[in-house]
Amino acid sequence: MALTGKTIGQLTYLSGATNDTLFPAELNGDTFHIPFSGMTIGSGPAFPYTGSASITGSLTVINSGTSTPSLVVSSNGDVYNRGVNNSFGSTFFGEEVGRFDTGGTNTAFGYQALSGNTTGGSNTALGYNSLKSNTEGIQNTAIGDVSLSGNTTGNYNTAVGNQSLLSNTTGEGNTAVGTISLAANTTGTYNTAVGISSLAANTEGYSNVSVGGLSLSNNTTGFENTVVGTASLLSNTTGINNVVVGSSSMSNNTTGQDNVALGQGALSNNTIGGSNIGIGTGALAKNIVGFSNIAIGHECMIGSFGSGIYSGNSNVALGASILNAATSASYNVALGNATLANTTTGNYNTIVGFGSLPLNTTGSDNIVIGRESLTANTTSSFNIAIGSSITGGNFSNTIVIGHKASPTSNNQLVIGSSTNTVGPITTETVTSTKTWSVRINGVNHKILLA
Repeated sequence: MALTGKTIGQLTYLSGATNDTLFPAELNGDTFHIPFSGMTIGSGPAFPYTGSASITGSLTVINSGTSTPSLVVSSNGDVYNRGVNNSFGSTFFGEEVGRFDTGGTNTAFGYQALSGNTTGGSNTALGYNSLKSNTEGIQNTAIGDVSLSGNTTGNYNTAVGNQSLLSNTTGEGNTAVGTISLAANTTGTYNTAVGISSLAANTEGYSNVSVGGLSLSNNTTGFENTVVGTASLLSNTTGINNVVVGSSSMSNNTTGQDNVALGQGALSNNTIGGSNIGIGTGALAKNIVGFSNIAIGHECMIGSFGSGIYSGNSNVALGASILNAATSASYNVALGNATLANTTTGNYNTIVGFGSLPLNTTGSDNIVIGRESLTANTTSSFNIAIGSSITGGNFSNTIVIGHKASPTSNNQLVIGSSTNTVGPITTETVTSTKTWSVRINGVNHKILLA
């Protein structure tokens, strides 16, 4: 078979083959023989063939028009391509890979991976167009099609996943794991995004930690947010310093800042409210613009359908199902399950005890210590109740002390009840024109005042 003039790179087959399987060839002025077995030679510059070939020694392919080796197959089996400039310690495989590299110690595999790199070093690019535009950036790792493809001089970035850190140019110290994670980031720094589309819209925000699919996916310039959970802080754009753990927690927050939400759906409707703490499934779920609320407990301050703490501020609630109907109630302190459960706009109430003031809606400035006390109060204010199971009507300005003690009118002091007395009553003859109406042990009395 005629082989004269057939070339592979600058390898030229010579005439004078002695048989069909041993061919003389010349490479860089050296003449040697290459054994082939079962080979069929085709025509054209691509030198197509079928069968198998073997080479004794090493093979070096020289870049056209230069003396720089491009592909090297060493005698001990090493195979490597160091690019047009024979960059030290670099390894390239693929079309248009690392063509202009001089930085050294780069590794690229895939069409146009690291194709624009000049002096950047210690980069790893695996995938179509990965780190394509990088010029001087160093110590970047891009795994996945078009990952970090827009990066130019950004350093120390890690992108794993299709389109991860796609638009990054000069941002550094970012870690993106998951398809489209941190895809829009340009100059944002030290962000960590784990999960599909996590921090996808982030452009300049920095020091965010986002773990979970779609988490912080709409964030643009918000910074120093920490998020763990699918779709948590989903709508956040510029909100800062939020800590969120739980699926869909704070999912509607846009610009609210300094919030803490721990639990599935906690603070899920918050948009611009700030400095809130919601711990527990559904805690503060209906809060929208309220500030400085603390809710700890399952569905604490969750809000009923169509209601919620839209604008209430500075409430403290510890226990399940507290302040669940509130709309603008503010400055309340409630400790105990189901306390202030129906309060909507009442303010400045302090309640300690399970189920106390359960029917209150607009009453304010009440103080209750004890379980299931002031259970009949709905709109009255300025009451003080100490003791359990205190009932009575909807009265104001009362002081009630004792188990099952019950006021019968406004402006009354009640101590004890007929079934739970606080001691015997004695009578004395005195002269006075001033009296104070009180109810003691279930009986109305008038106390003479000097």
